[in-house]
Amino acid sequence: RRLFDAGATTALHYAEVIRRPGDYSAYSIRTPWQIPSYQSTHIRQLRELAAMTGDARFETLAEQFEDDLEAAEARG
Repeated sequence: RRLFDAGATTALHYAEVIRRPGDYSAYSIRTPWQIPSYQSTHIRQLRELAAMTGDARFETLAEQFEDDLEAAEARG
């Protein structure tokens, strides 16, 4: 349980690091490329973590990533 909690805490921290408000998120911290098709993967992963942990911050981030996706797609 401690390891899972530590991993979830780390994921929460780095989700905020890779987020690019109004744009596609970075693929990862080591791979800062923005891969438009991967944005939905980040959203899905955040929602899964919200369900697994009960931590609403993951759902909030998923919603922010969704808003970012819509903004990036609107720009073309």
